[in-house]
Amino acid sequence: MSKVYFWGAIGVKGVQSDEPALLAGGKKSSVTSLKPLLAAAEIVQVSAGGSFCAMLDLEGNVYSFGKGADHRLGLGDERDHFESPAKIPQLKASIVSAGYSHGMALLKDCKNKVVLWGKLSPQLTFMKPTEKVVELQDDDDQIVSLRSGNGYSAVITKKGHVFMIGRNSFYKCGFAENADLDSFKQLVINDNGNKYDTFKDIDLGYDSTLAITATGEVFGFGSNNCYQLGIGKVIKVGGHVPTRLTFSSPINPVQVACSRGSGHHCHGVVLDADGVLHSFGSGYKYKLGTTTTDDQPVPVKVDFDIKVKQVIPGGIHNFSLTVDNELVSFGCGSDGRLGHEESKNYRYLYKETEPRKIEGLGNKVVQADSDYYFGIAIVK
Repeated sequence: MSKVYFWGAIGVKGVQSDEPALLAGGKKSSVTSLKPLLAAAEIVQVSAGGSFCAMLDLEGNVYSFGKGADHRLGLGDERDHFESPAKIPQLKASIVSAGYSHGMALLKDCKNKVVLWGKLSPQLTFMKPTEKVVELQDDDDQIVSLRSGNGYSAVITKKGHVFMIGRNSFYKCGFAENADLDSFKQLVINDNGNKYDTFKDIDLGYDSTLAITATGEVFGFGSNNCYQLGIGKVIKVGGHVPTRLTFSSPINPVQVACSRGSGHHCHGVVLDADGVLHSFGSGYKYKLGTTTTDDQPVPVKVDFDIKVKQVIPGGIHNFSLTVDNELVSFGCGSDGRLGHEESKNYRYLYKETEPRKIEGLGNKVVQADSDYYFGIAIVK
């Protein structure tokens, strides 16, 4: 049976733990205010949003926990839920995704229907899960993955097509028309006469987006105020349309990651097929893994003595899931966001300059996610 742990702070006046604390899959947590239920539920996915999280169980039930403002919990009201995860009624899903103040889920046994709840923009706010249909190009295609950021979301299909919805501020949805999207629109990138309409990965941050095309090009779009797009020392106040990144030597990119939860101290990371990170953006508190706090306007190869299979970006910190199923953290450790006991009594000073294993999770981490202030993981 799986267990779900969190660490850091979920909500300013919510719950906080310097080390991994049980959130679901048991009866007793080290955080005494928590009443972990779901003891019989097999949680298969977790997603971290702005001061809240969403969880999916094997039966397709979706649970939310944390701050309730802007209807981000999907429960029909704005009440906080900091004692135990609450089940979203009348919802069966196969994938969940938590954004800054909204959530999204792919409806179970549906190939192109999702529900959205919470606030993407003042004009795109849903008090409870509301169905949206994604108009796929091909009848034999289907949605296989979801992404959510600050006020916008994306779906990825089996054939690699990406569809965006929500706020297009700074052109972060990838479209030159500076208008928000109230329905899903397919992402197509045109660059120097080349057209890219299929992708291997995409990630949505606060106001910046990174994407990998099917042929291995990496593009950044949105705000570059902290060099978080990796396109150099170029900052356009209005934002950037999709711009191609360059690397010091050729790589085979497999994942992109954008920092969460704030428009300050932003960064980006690209993971290559060899398990190596390439980071850029704000170097605040060593979060780029480059042994310096210097900002990096273009991708820099990170020399870690570990092989990474997934990057989990935080706000002013990062996590990496290794091939040995260990979760390591580095960067700012204030409020317990790195998951280490040493953060106690060092609210603003604690940091890790190199990746360090979160001992409380062992080496059986199945999946993990993070937001600006907290991390969450499923452990077998």
